[in-house]
Amino acid sequence: MSFVYELMHVMKENLIRQGAGDWIFKIIQDRWEKTLKLPLHAADAKRGFGDRAAIAARSTMVPAEWWFMYGNQTPTLRKLAIKVLSQTASSSACERNWSTFALIHTKQRNHLAYP
Repeated sequence: MSFVYELMHVMKENLIRQGAGDWIFKIIQDRWEKTLKLPLHAADAKRGFGDRAAIAARSTMVPAEWWFMYGNQTPTLRKLAIKVLSQTASSSACERNWSTFALIHTKQRNHLAYP
C-alpha cells in the first residue's frame, strides 16, 4: 500500500504542475477519504509478519504459500487468506459451460417443426 500512497502523492504533484482545477482535487480527495484511506490499508508488519524473511518473501512467493509459511501466529486469518487466495480467478469454467450450451441450443434445434 505504500506504493499506492506514493503514487497518489506523485499524481497530485503532477496535477498541480499542469494547473488542474480545485474541483479535480476535491473529487480525488473525496474518493481517497471514502475508499482508500483506511487503517487496514496502512497496517504495519507486526510479529511474524515483520520478520525480514517474511518481508523479503512477499514479492517472491505466491500469496497462498506466503500465508502458509508466515501466518502461524494468526491461524484464523491464515486459514481465511489461504482459502481466498487459492480460489481461481478465471472464467474458463463458465466459458466452457456457455460454449456447450451454445452447441445444444441453436436456432435450428430450437425451431419447432409442424407435425
